[in-house]
Amino acid sequence: MRKVIAFIALLTLAGCCGGSTEVEIPDIEIPEVAPPISEPTLEGAGTEESPYVLACTHNGKDLVGEPGASYFVTCPADCIDSGSVWGSTTYTRDSKVCKAAIHAGAVKAEGGTAQVNIVEGKDSYEGTEAHGVTTSDWGSYATSYEFVVEEKPAAAPAKSSSTSTRTGPRGKKLPNITR
Repeated sequence: MRKVIAFIALLTLAGCCGGSTEVEIPDIEIPEVAPPISEPTLEGAGTEESPYVLACTHNGKDLVGEPGASYFVTCPADCIDSGSVWGSTTYTRDSKVCKAAIHAGAVKAEGGTAQVNIVEGKDSYEGTEAHGVTTSDWGSYATSYEFVVEEKPAAAPAKSSSTSTRTGPRGKKLPNITR
């Protein structure tokens, strides 16, 4: 590359001045190809035993992988106001992961660990409000992610008791009778 620049400089000088002029090029190193852009590095392995440790600023694109990939992530506290989230249940890949995890109910605002699945994109995403986070609507996006949220068991119905309280003729309580 340096030789090409020097040759062009010599041609330009020779053409304008009617003679030849030597130009000294300082010895500098010019890379032939730009260095590759490195992928974001995340602490952890993305497994249940060693989840990725995220910051509030990480988005789904930081979780490298195609639809079908699944990762465990740990979110810090106080991500409830950190950046934008598009969608509900299924989020655009550029949405902030920890804020979306709070919205989905996968972690609390105090932080926690959640499982994230990379999924196919959708034609549209609807925003909603849940768990103190409001998300926005968006159009089509190529890839998405979803959280595995444990269903809370429904409260057991209260046992009905067929006992009754009785009162006597002067308002005195009588023993309960179970039927």
